[in-house]
Amino acid sequence: ESHWALDGPHVLCKSAQFRWIPGSKSWRFQFQNVRPASSDQLLLIKYTPQKLYFVKHDFKFGLTTVGERTGALGHHIVLSSSSNTSCWKDAMADVLLQIKSSSSSCKLLGVMDNSDARVSKAISAYFEARATAPDAGAYDSTPMSKLSAPLRGLRIQAIAQEVDAMLN
Repeated sequence: ESHWALDGPHVLCKSAQFRWIPGSKSWRFQFQNVRPASSDQLLLIKYTPQKLYFVKHDFKFGLTTVGERTGALGHHIVLSSSSNTSCWKDAMADVLLQIKSSSSSCKLLGVMDNSDARVSKAISAYFEARATAPDAGAYDSTPMSKLSAPLRGLRIQAIAQEVDAMLN
């Protein structure tokens, strides 16, 4: 997540990876913690295996609530392909058609190949900064070091529940 305002509107930027959802047999982008009232504009960056898609969002299309947590965490924006579209390229074409539909006032601003020099430069800058961080390498040999943060959190919660069950 990123926010900025440079002599103009306050922009919220969110990114999401295109993921296969086995239950619905479709591909999906899910942008989390979107707070429409906190920004004037919303820029969504859609990450696919080959390209980045930059979309100016209308704060409406695909906007969902997350129950009681919406107030604290914000909304989600969910953009899914049609069911039974196993090829990510076909699924992405379907999502782009939805974005361009008359029911959406979202606008595709641009597309960038993942191999673009600007993408490589940004990734290199990130890894250079991480390599010199005090925690660099501290968790490399730990059992959960390869898990994503959300999955690691779920595993730690499961361990806590097991410990609680043993103690109580």
